[in-house]
Amino acid sequence: MQIESLDDWREYADILHRMGYDIFQLQFDIKSPEGFHARFILAGCPDVEFVTRNEAVHDAILKYGYKKRS
Repeated sequence: MQIESLDDWREYADILHRMGYDIFQLQFDIKSPEGFHARFILAGCPDVEFVTRNEAVHDAILKYGYKKRS
């Protein structure tokens, strides 16, 4: 799923957090042709993958992972 706004990311991050999803894999970069990819996993549920080229969304995704571990 392509996400390019912080508002959209915050909505999805809230859902992922409430369901218990964790970051599983991060690939590429916002400056690469593929964009930055973040995959989230939860046992027994489908993986969820987001793609962005937005730096603020990229940074927020990384903070999600940090908050989940603390």
